[in-house]
Amino acid sequence: MIQCDLDQFTIVWKNESSFESLGFEDYCQYFISHITSEMKMIDYLGVPQRSGGRNGYDRVFTLGENTWIGYNSNRDDMGICFYFSSRGLESYIGSYNANEEEDLTRYKVIQNICSVVNDRYITLDGDIIEFNGYWSLSRCDIAIDFIDELSSEEFDSFSKKVNENEIELRKISYKGNEVSSRTQEIKLILTKAGVQTLYIGQRTSPVFVRFYDKKKQLEDVGQTFEEASKIETYFRFEVEIKMKGKEERAEILNQICLLDSSDSFVSWCIQVATDKYRFYESGKLCRISELMLSNLDKNNLKAVLKQTKMLEYEYEKSKYYYKEGDSGLQGLFYKIRMIEGEEKFLEFVQELVKFQREEYIPSEKVKIYLNGKEKK
Repeated sequence: MIQCDLDQFTIVWKNESSFESLGFEDYCQYFISHITSEMKMIDYLGVPQRSGGRNGYDRVFTLGENTWIGYNSNRDDMGICFYFSSRGLESYIGSYNANEEEDLTRYKVIQNICSVVNDRYITLDGDIIEFNGYWSLSRCDIAIDFIDELSSEEFDSFSKKVNENEIELRKISYKGNEVSSRTQEIKLILTKAGVQTLYIGQRTSPVFVRFYDKKKQLEDVGQTFEEASKIETYFRFEVEIKMKGKEERAEILNQICLLDSSDSFVSWCIQVATDKYRFYESGKLCRISELMLSNLDKNNLKAVLKQTKMLEYEYEKSKYYYKEGDSGLQGLFYKIRMIEGEEKFLEFVQELVKFQREEYIPSEKVKIYLNGKEKK
């Protein structure tokens, strides 16, 4: 059995309003109050408690175990940070589902946070505060659990071969084809308790992987998990995603917010892992990758972790480039006019305009760009 879930995530609210009539700290307090109330976080995690600074935020408030909210009182550009650990999510969702009608899951927590921010917030005193801004997903860890799917011998053999460069890494290019990806740094760590952990990439990289014996780890720290006595092996393939650019953060967040079922979430998790890391031995797909890909459409080679760089658009510059620059479109128009005549040329342009209005479907890259422009 393969299970997928979010292990932890960090989501940040970036404000785009002026603080002339309301100080930044007051704004943060109102915003935190609004989110924790709407999400019923206070009911199921407890009242936020002041704590020491973390990750550059000097105003930090903890809710229950390993969940916190923070902001920097001197830097409004850092936004308001909401951090949910794995235990924090487990505690919050467990209490929420026991008392509410909605069946909450971890990815839905992100969806709900993004949906509860209204443009306006009315305080108890009747004051109106504008919440004009956007959410940014700065980090999320995806856990893909192999439960009774891999033997300890298979895991040990795989780890050894990877460490000795006998396993080839491949990834999916933006064009949808597999390409070699052997530039990733790979380390095999053996802990004092004898637990092997395979590290792929660097901790500072946008995507970083840990592959380890989760059952052994839980046993070593005295924890248990559901039906532990019935499970022979439990290995976790954990993908840590840290996007630094605004566009990359928006793209990943948008993908999560569009998920509409548990099946689509599982498929998305598998795509994240197999987009960047497909394992081959002697040209043959390794069983670990086969198990993950078995949860996907075999023809689905869509890359979901695209690190896109948005091309800026300016009306006057575009018009100048078309008129004065070496535009391929200008050359095409000229050829049609010279070969087909003026009437055919005008018919061609009208068909292009009609297609743009009625049939053209913009790419995700274009949508993200437009969403950013609309917010401004």
